[in-house]
Amino acid sequence: MGQESSLKQQVKKKLMEYIQSMDLEKGNRLPSEEKLSTMFGVSRVTIRSALKELEMEGRIFSRHGSGTYVNPMARRIAFNLAVPELYENIIRKGGRTPDVRVEGVITEAAGEEAVSSLGVSLGETMVAVKKTFFAGDRFSMYCIDHFPKEQLTREQMQSFFNPELSIFDYLYRYKGRKAMWDTMRIQTVTNRQFPEINGPAGLSGEECHPFLLLKGINYDKTDTPFVYSHTYVDTEVIEYNMIRKKAYKYEPFY
Repeated sequence: MGQESSLKQQVKKKLMEYIQSMDLEKGNRLPSEEKLSTMFGVSRVTIRSALKELEMEGRIFSRHGSGTYVNPMARRIAFNLAVPELYENIIRKGGRTPDVRVEGVITEAAGEEAVSSLGVSLGETMVAVKKTFFAGDRFSMYCIDHFPKEQLTREQMQSFFNPELSIFDYLYRYKGRKAMWDTMRIQTVTNRQFPEINGPAGLSGEECHPFLLLKGINYDKTDTPFVYSHTYVDTEVIEYNMIRKKAYKYEPFY
C-alpha cells in the first residue's frame, strides 16, 4: 500500500510538471490515460488515481465523452491551502528565497491541547521546535511544532536546530514515523491575541496586525497523531487560495 501511494505521488508530481509546461494557448486538453501511461511508464490504474487527486484539488476537470482538461485558473495559484507543502517550497513558489531560522528547541509539560491533539498524558514531556520563515527579507511565517520527547537523546534534540531538514525528516530518522496526512483548523488572529508573534515578526506590540493561524495535527501510517503545530501566516506575504470542485446536484426542471 505504501509503495503504491509513493508511486502515485511521484506520478502526480510529474503530471503537475507536465501541466506547468503546457502551452494553454494551443489547448488545455490532456493526453488520454493510455498515452499518459506510456509517457510515464506506469499503469493506467496509477495514472487514473493521480488524475483523480488532481481533479479533487481543482487542477484539472473532465468532460464526459470529451476528455480531461487543465484548469487554467489553477496554474495561477501559487499557494493552494488544500495541498500540504513544506513552507520553504511555498515561499519559493512565490518567487522569493526562503530563509528559515530556528528560534528555539525546548521541552515543556503537556497541557490540555497536547492531550486532546495527540492523546498523551497530562504533564508528559513534550518538545517544541520554534521556527521563523522569511521570504527574502520579509517575515512570512512563525511555526511551533509540538511532539512527545519520549526516547530522544540530547544529541538528537540538538539536531533540530539545523533548519536544512524539517522536523518530519528527523522524526522519521529517529522514530521511523512518517506524516501521511493531517487535519487543519484555520483561524484569523492578531498579534495582540498572541503576543509571542511580535518578536519573530518584528512587531512592537503597539500595532494590531492580522495573521492566519493554521492549527495542524499530523498522523502517521497507522492513523495515530504524533505532531501538532501552530503556524502564524502573514497573508500580506503568503496569500493562500483554494479551488473547490462543486458537487451540487441540480434538480431537473421542465
